[in-house]
Amino acid sequence: RSASGQLLVTGPGTGLAVSLAYTPQLLVAAVARGRRVGVDLEPDCPVPEADLPLHLLSPAERAIVARTPEAFLVIWTLKEALVKERGEGLLADCPAIDTAPYARAAPFALVERADGGIACHARFRSGNKPYRLALLLGPLRR
Repeated sequence: RSASGQLLVTGPGTGLAVSLAYTPQLLVAAVARGRRVGVDLEPDCPVPEADLPLHLLSPAERAIVARTPEAFLVIWTLKEALVKERGEGLLADCPAIDTAPYARAAPFALVERADGGIACHARFRSGNKPYRLALLLGPLRR
C-alpha cells in the first residue's frame, strides 16, 4: 500500500494498478495496465432522506439527489471509486469532488472524463440482493 493506503502492484515493469471493494457477501477487484483504477461496491439499500449526508456532496450532486433521492448511492459509489483511483481517500474535500457528470449517465454507459479517464456505474443483483457498482479509470499514462 502507498502512504495514502492505495494498493500497489510491485515488481519490475508491471505497470498495473489495482482497486478492491467488498461487502460481507461480495468482493470486486479491478485491475488496469497503464492507468490508475478505482472501484466501489455498496449494497443498494434505501437511505432515508433525513440520513443522507448532503454536506459531503457537490452542489450539482445535491441537485441530482434533490430530484432523485435514490441517486445518492450512484453518486456515493462514484465518489468513493474516484478517490480510490486518485489515491486521495475520503479525507479530501468531498464536496469539491464532483461526480455529477458521471452520475447522470445511464447505467453501464462508459463516460469519457475531461482528464481522459473513463467512468461507469451500474446496478446489479447477486442472488436476491441488489448492489451499486462504480468503476473509474484514470487517463492513460504515457
